[in-house]
Amino acid sequence: MTKGDLFRSWRELPEEDRRTFECWAKVNAAIGAFALLAFVGITLAFNNSLGPRYALAGTSKAAAFATAARQILQPPAAPTSP
Repeated sequence: MTKGDLFRSWRELPEEDRRTFECWAKVNAAIGAFALLAFVGITLAFNNSLGPRYALAGTSKAAAFATAARQILQPPAAPTSP
């Protein structure tokens, strides 16, 4: 089916089918726009979740956080035999 055939078949659709499709397309566009806005809003809301609290390089809070993170991420040491 070429581009011209698609346009021709669209023009030959009954008016009710065209209205139904256009309504479906508008509802789909509205739902997509709402979902996009929701994703952007969530991203902006949680963008700074680790921001100023842990961005204190050189302070005792930052050092304590880095030490705790290293301890959590460090694999446990293998037991030594006596």
